[in-house]
Amino acid sequence: MPYRVITDQGSQFRSELFKNIGVICGFKVCTTTAYHPQCNGKIERIHRTLKAAIRAHNSIKWTQTLSTVLLGLRSTLRGDTNYTIAQMVYGQAIRLPGEFFQKPKSILDTDSFAKELQKQMQLLKLLDTRRHHSRKIFVHKNLHTCTHVFIRIDRVRKSLEPPYDGPFPVVKRHDKYLTVTIKGKDINISIDRLKPAYLLLTEVDVPHHKKLDTAPTLPNKNLTTHQETEKQQSDLLDKVVQKKTTRSGRRVRFPARYKD
Repeated sequence: MPYRVITDQGSQFRSELFKNIGVICGFKVCTTTAYHPQCNGKIERIHRTLKAAIRAHNSIKWTQTLSTVLLGLRSTLRGDTNYTIAQMVYGQAIRLPGEFFQKPKSILDTDSFAKELQKQMQLLKLLDTRRHHSRKIFVHKNLHTCTHVFIRIDRVRKSLEPPYDGPFPVVKRHDKYLTVTIKGKDINISIDRLKPAYLLLTEVDVPHHKKLDTAPTLPNKNLTTHQETEKQQSDLLDKVVQKKTTRSGRRVRFPARYKD
C-alpha cells in the first residue's frame, strides 16, 4: 500500500468517500495545484505518451485501441533502465501476438528463474537522463513577504481580458506554493503563477487585534498657526481662480489637484 496518493482536484478524489478509503487503507491523499502539471510529472508524462500513441491510430473510439497501445508501451525498452515495463514487473518479457504461433522456449524451473531474476535486479541501474528540472522559474523576491497576490490566468482568455486576476489575500506560505483565499475558500496556488500585489494602506483592512491609540493629545500652537496660514492661502487661491473667466465669459474652475 503506498504512503501517499497524488491526485488532481477532481470531485471524485475530493469526496468524503475517497478520503475515508484513504483512512481505512492507511495512505495520505494529496491534491495537485491547478494548471501545474509538474506536481505529478510522472503521471502527466505517461499520459502525454499515451495520448500521442492513441492519436497515431486515427481511430475515433479510443477504447478500441487502448489495449494495443498499452501492450506496445509495456513491451518497449525504457531509455533509463534498458528494460521493458513487463520485465521490471513480471521478471520476463511478455509474449506479443506474433509469437503465439511459435514453439515455446524451454521453461526454467522455479529455482533457476528466481536466481536469474535476482541477478537481473542487481544489475538494474538507472542511467543519467536529461534534467528537466534544471530550468529555473522566475519567482518574485517579494512573494514571500507580501500580503496579497495576483494569480495568472492560464486558461484561454478573451481578447481584452487581463492576464492576472486579483488581488487575493495570502493565508499560509510554503516553499512551492501559497494558500490564497478565493471567494471564501482556501486554495493552494503554485508560486510560478503568482505575482505580489502592492496595495495602498487605505485598501488593506486593518486587523481587529491591533488597537488604535485613542489617547487625547495636547494641541500644538505652532501646528495650529501653520494650519491657519495654509487655510488662508487656500481660500485666497480659490478666490483668484474663481475670478478667471474665458473670452466668452465662462468661469474657469481648476481641479483640486492643480491648486497645490
